[in-house]
Amino acid sequence: MSAVHEYTEKTKRRMTFEWALIEGNNDTPGVARKLGNLILEHKIPNYLVHINVIPLNPTGGYSGSPSGKKRVSEFARILDTEFGISCTPRMRRGIDIDAGCGQLKSSVKSREDAALI
Repeated sequence: MSAVHEYTEKTKRRMTFEWALIEGNNDTPGVARKLGNLILEHKIPNYLVHINVIPLNPTGGYSGSPSGKKRVSEFARILDTEFGISCTPRMRRGIDIDAGCGQLKSSVKSREDAALI
């Protein structure tokens, strides 16, 4: 986070973070507030931060579930209204063809592991 602070201070350019929301793990109001406070504690101006939140894409070998719409909306609302941090809920894409974020790597790894057997 110190590197983010240094970058935004020197360039005055906005930093974008990607946050994969995992149901009941990192999608709670408490976690949203911890994230907002982390940014403020490092003296990163809220107007120089943007957070994209995206429900987790299902991948082989991981049992976590994607967050529901209500949790995604609440997470984004907290960052926006309580911390003034721009936040965009993103739609999951490419899931039907295993091309969503993280899925392709999981698919390739499964094939590689199978080839070793």
